[in-house]
Amino acid sequence: MMSSVEIFEAVAFSRESPFDAQADPGTRNRKNANRDELFKQLKLDLLRATFEPGERLIEERLAERLGASRTPVREVLTRLASEGLIGTRGRSYVALQVPTATLKEVFEVRKALEILAIGEAAKLKTDAGMESISRAMETMRDSHARGDWLATNAADSLFHLSIAEMSKNKTLFDALCQIHERVLLIRNQFFANKTLQTVALEEHDRIFDAIARGAKGVARAEIEHHIDGTINKFMRRLDGQDAEEETPANDHRPTEKITASGGGM
Repeated sequence: MMSSVEIFEAVAFSRESPFDAQADPGTRNRKNANRDELFKQLKLDLLRATFEPGERLIEERLAERLGASRTPVREVLTRLASEGLIGTRGRSYVALQVPTATLKEVFEVRKALEILAIGEAAKLKTDAGMESISRAMETMRDSHARGDWLATNAADSLFHLSIAEMSKNKTLFDALCQIHERVLLIRNQFFANKTLQTVALEEHDRIFDAIARGAKGVARAEIEHHIDGTINKFMRRLDGQDAEEETPANDHRPTEKITASGGGM
C-alpha cells in the first residue's frame, strides 16, 4: 500500500526534474542536489495545501524551516512561480489563490484533454496500462477507507494520469501532469469531503469499465460527466451551498443506450 507521501510524489514528479537537465553531471550533483530536494519538498508542501491561499512565502522562514540558505530557496520559489504553483504580490511570493474564473478554466481545459486521452486509452489499452489504472483505483479506495482525504485526492489524480499515460501521447500526458498539479492544489484548498470522494470512486468504476470494454464513446461521455460534476461541485461550494446535500445540476451520465450507439467511436 502506498503511503500518503508516495502518492503525492507519484503525481508531483511524473515529469523529469526541472533543473539543469543538460548540465555536467558532476557539477549538477554538487550544485543542484540541495535545491532539487528543496524544490521537491516545497512542491509537495504546496500540493498538500500546507500554506493558506494567499499566504506570503517568506524566504527567511522557509530557509530556516528547511535548513537551507536563502539563495537556493529563492531559486526554487522562482521555479515554482514559473510553473504556476505559486503567485506573486508585489515583490513577494505567495501561496496560490485561484480566482473562481481561473478555477473553471483549469477544469474546462482538463476536460478537453481528458476526453482526448481516454478515447486513445480505450483504443490502445494494454494489460499493463489497465493494471496501472486498477492500482491507482485501489490506492484511492485504501486512502479513502482510512480517512486520509489528502492522499485520496492525490490518488484521484493518479487514476486520471494513469489513463493519460495509456494514451501513449507524451505531449498530452505532460500537459495533463501540469493540469493535475493545479487540480490537486484546488482540491486540497477547498475539499475535505468524504461523500464527494465516494461519488468519485463510483464514477471511476464506470470509467474503468468503459475503457476495459474498449467503448470509446461511453468512456468519453463518462469522463465528461465526471468532470462536469466536479465543476458544479466547486461552483456550488464557492457560492456557499452545501454540495453534500445537492444533486448535480447536469446529471447526464451516459446509459447503456449510449453504449450501443457510442461505443467504438
